[in-house]
Amino acid sequence: MAPAPPKINKTAVRQLLKLWDAPHQLGQHPLAERLTASHSTSPTDIGRGLALKTRLNDAIQTLRPDDGEPQPHNRAWRPFLIITRRYCLGRLPDWIMVELSVSSRTFYRELNQGIRQIGAHLQHVLAELPEAVEGATASTSPGIVPPPEPILPPPPPPTATAPLLTFITDLCEHNSHNYSLLDAEEPIILAALEQAKAQKYVAQRARLLFAVIRHWLDRGRVEQAEQQVRHALSQVGEDLAAQARLTICLGRIAEWHSDHETAQQQFRQGIIWATQLGLPEVALNGQVASLRNFLRQGKPEQTYQIADAIGSQIEQHSDPHWRAAAYLSLSAVNYYHARYDVAFQQVQHARQLYETLDEPARLMSVYQNLGVIAVERGQYAEAFSYYELGLAQARATENRVREAQLLNNLGVVALNTGQWRKAQTLHAQALALRRELGDEDGISQSLINLGVLYLAQRNSAEAHAALTEGLALARQREQRPQESKFLVNLAWQQRQVGAFAEALKTAESSLIIAQAIDRQQGIAEALEQAGLASLALGDAVAAEEALQAAHNIWAAQQLPHRQMEVTAFLAQSALVQGNAALAHQRLAPVLAHLAHSLDGLEDTAVTLLICADVLAAAGETAEADAMRAKARTYLHQQSLEIEDTAVRQAYLASYNL
Repeated sequence: MAPAPPKINKTAVRQLLKLWDAPHQLGQHPLAERLTASHSTSPTDIGRGLALKTRLNDAIQTLRPDDGEPQPHNRAWRPFLIITRRYCLGRLPDWIMVELSVSSRTFYRELNQGIRQIGAHLQHVLAELPEAVEGATASTSPGIVPPPEPILPPPPPPTATAPLLTFITDLCEHNSHNYSLLDAEEPIILAALEQAKAQKYVAQRARLLFAVIRHWLDRGRVEQAEQQVRHALSQVGEDLAAQARLTICLGRIAEWHSDHETAQQQFRQGIIWATQLGLPEVALNGQVASLRNFLRQGKPEQTYQIADAIGSQIEQHSDPHWRAAAYLSLSAVNYYHARYDVAFQQVQHARQLYETLDEPARLMSVYQNLGVIAVERGQYAEAFSYYELGLAQARATENRVREAQLLNNLGVVALNTGQWRKAQTLHAQALALRRELGDEDGISQSLINLGVLYLAQRNSAEAHAALTEGLALARQREQRPQESKFLVNLAWQQRQVGAFAEALKTAESSLIIAQAIDRQQGIAEALEQAGLASLALGDAVAAEEALQAAHNIWAAQQLPHRQMEVTAFLAQSALVQGNAALAHQRLAPVLAHLAHSLDGLEDTAVTLLICADVLAAAGETAEADAMRAKARTYLHQQSLEIEDTAVRQAYLASYNL
């Protein structure tokens, strides 16, 4: 007589559920051999684990009150939703409580009810197993000759739903942005791909490659990715769903090789096929890839329509890692177009998801993006805090590329708050690290920021060296946004040395590029430099037109620190034209802003001196003297932030105070 099956209590069920994404360990559980005895599985831990996961999934499905779509606010669905979200998707209790609008007490009551039901189902499965299975360890009685084993036909080849392949494909599709998990499962992923390749399971192979392609490219496994995708395409036949996925994979590979035009064509074709076949998640993945490709090319004007399409569908995607990454991509589009409030909300969505998923490495990107947006809003203390959080994460995870980015960003905040010594140290550290890593995009960014720092210090020679090196690099790499940025700062440097006609031409070159790529911030910066060069050349009409256009852009983008600076230049323009009353009228909001903060102005001393000149012209002598005294104090304080004695003396001398 076979022994009675063991009792499956709540503790055992919890142990099994906690191992949902760890098939090796699941296969080692004491219940694995008994619960999978009737399955035709591999005798390995992974084989038993996959079979047990199938049993466990069957038990979880019994919690569904009906076959319809899950309804988060229907009480009957609570046990199923809580179990699947907690153990299958790995979401934290607090997140689930908010989603289902339940209290902590209700959450744990429904969780325990689900666990009891799963245990009861598994107990029933054990009881129904054949006695021969339960008593498989009993030996044959001595003296009795067992009957000969029957001659069986060879087993059929594995089907397309072989447990290993199906499980790994599902796992990767739901965790395509969970790189730590994909790294850990790499041997099993490769084994599954080999199985699919050998058996010509085109659809499953395409799904699996589609899930892991970005991970492979981000890890530098380009040759592996390309060989797998191209071989899979050679077997694809007329399977359009597989073609759609693999074509988007090819687009990612082309993008990695900087062949952006080919990448965009492949993304477009894959999206069309996926849409026609009713594969919304595949189409959505292709749209996000297309959006990122346009951003990398410096073509944000192409992203509006794509971003709107993604935004309306993003919450329908099943993978929370993917949703978080998509929110970050959307935030980049809105940041590019100066929609900072929208960008901030989207980054916060990503932050909430990554905190729920316990993804510290991904939070680096979140903190970095939050800091960038805070800088554009003039919120420097908040920006510094976000960047420091990100830098701590980068160093803890030994991510040197991100460490350099965050050092650079901390340097930007230090510069905008007048902390020049700190800014120079941070930017120098970032540049050295980026040169060591061979990060040419990062080198370009650091050279821009060092150039701006030197310009603020009136160190024109060092500024020219940094900016011309960066401009050559941007042109070599065909980085249009960076080229525009280097040109506009070179125009500033040329004005500092009195080369006003040259500065006007350089600013106009920057403006042409910024307009071509529809980068509003770049347009405003170029107009500002063109206006100041025109003013110095005596063309007040052109100066007024350019400065007013720049002012309108800064006002539309709600960037008060940039808006105030160009307003001061407009007041200076009116004064040069002999209209002291208009100059004084224009200056009023600048005076109010300066009473609150000096942060964020690119040339604070110049703004203070413009104020003094306008006040003096209006007959407000005492106020003008006070403003000049404020400028002298500021210049003295800032000169202490310059380490080199000769540069410090030249800085003070340039203002004639």
